[in-house]
Amino acid sequence: MKTSVQLLASVALFLCFHSAAGLQCLSCSDSTCSSQTSVNCSSWMTHCQSQASYASYNNFTHLSCAYPLSCKSAGSELISYTYGSSSFYFNTACCNSNDCNTANLSAPSAGSLQCYSCDSDTHNCTSKVTCRDQELCFQTNYNSTKTLHGCASEGLCSDYSLSRRFFREPLSCCNTSLCNGPVAGLQCWTCSDHLCSSETLTNCSSEATHCVSNTFESHTCEDGVYNYSSSSRGCAPASLCTAAGSHVVSYKYGSRSYGEHMSCCQSDLCNDLTGARAPSAGSLRCYSCNPYMFECSANVSCDAREVCAYVHTNESSDTRPFFGCVSENLCNNPSLSQKYFDFNDSVSCCNTSNCNVPDLGLQCMKCTDSSCSSQTSVICSKQAPFCYSSASTGSYSYSAPFSSIRKGCADASVCTAAGSQFVSSNHGSEYYMGNVTCCDTDFCNAPNVSVIPAPPAGSLQCYGCDSYTKQCSMNVTCSVMETCSSASGKS
Repeated sequence: MKTSVQLLASVALFLCFHSAAGLQCLSCSDSTCSSQTSVNCSSWMTHCQSQASYASYNNFTHLSCAYPLSCKSAGSELISYTYGSSSFYFNTACCNSNDCNTANLSAPSAGSLQCYSCDSDTHNCTSKVTCRDQELCFQTNYNSTKTLHGCASEGLCSDYSLSRRFFREPLSCCNTSLCNGPVAGLQCWTCSDHLCSSETLTNCSSEATHCVSNTFESHTCEDGVYNYSSSSRGCAPASLCTAAGSHVVSYKYGSRSYGEHMSCCQSDLCNDLTGARAPSAGSLRCYSCNPYMFECSANVSCDAREVCAYVHTNESSDTRPFFGCVSENLCNNPSLSQKYFDFNDSVSCCNTSNCNVPDLGLQCMKCTDSSCSSQTSVICSKQAPFCYSSASTGSYSYSAPFSSIRKGCADASVCTAAGSQFVSSNHGSEYYMGNVTCCDTDFCNAPNVSVIPAPPAGSLQCYGCDSYTKQCSMNVTCSVMETCSSASGKS
């Protein structure tokens, strides 16, 4: 019995001694390893390791005990690459003696080897990158669709099982400067900004089958003037340019215009902006309707590549007119027109001046500015059975006072019957006064309209609330046409 107890005690002592005699490694708790401590590793951890990462998105340093899977033997392993805007550097050093993981895995130093670096999105392969120490030039087809060129560590070049974790394909590597040049492709002009104010000669990758030039213009003037234009040139894959030639999409209606002009070609430096410039003005004139204002006019001039167009659009159960100029490829082509317009109907076209006559409704005058210093005639859609004129003045939330005169076509949301209506409100920090006159004969709203004078003050006083502070302590003196009122709402 005593012998058995002594044996068990010896085994326990051996196990304790064996556990205590495990490897000791340095460890750190933050990403910069600013402080280090020595820790006892578990018996199945066979190495100490140091790790350092310097990538375009994250940097860190790490010290720890390591499993055999992480460190198969003492030594170091480097995984690094650079291409385009992507950069990755991960260095691991393994050792198998107590607190041996003191390796200073500092940021990699630059080497002397230079390689071509291709941007996989723009197919521009003219940029060059200086590799880090222990890197070679490489090229590969990423996912069989994109060509990548840049620098890579020797391990990524020689070990396919390693490279496919990062690129899905093996790397083809070489060790002399600029030895990874792309397969000779087109030379195209590229632009440095959205106005194409300067140009650069670019060697395209093998995926670029065409040179392309593109101009874009957009204009709208409904709730204020908005203009945008851009120009671009570059290399283009077959998915963008299916064949050499020009592609034009343009339209004008109401206060909106849009033009996209793309030209594809297949010879070196063929993509100047001549082929993508907006076409010159043509002689065709068309009726133009604003589907958001119920108004049409016969004063739009089409470009040389445009024809007159018409369609009745459906929006929120209301039928609104669409009349204007469009490029011919939008005619009777719903699959294309639906990409540019928010309706599903096919666009019908004709090619003689003012051939797209809308269903003639009431004719009204319309102001061209907020003071109505000039007017133009418009044709109303069937959904707008009234002409209207309005004059208003007011101020919102302590802003400067405003005054406005408007004329145009009106639907039932504005006019329910012929006649005039005065509207006013005043609650302290904001006030509004407006007079709307509705009529239902051609050009009945032609007479001049003046900004309405404020009606005389009455004797009635009401509480007024500040819309910013939500305070309702001020007194407001009403006009002779006003009464006290209250309402609640969500801010």
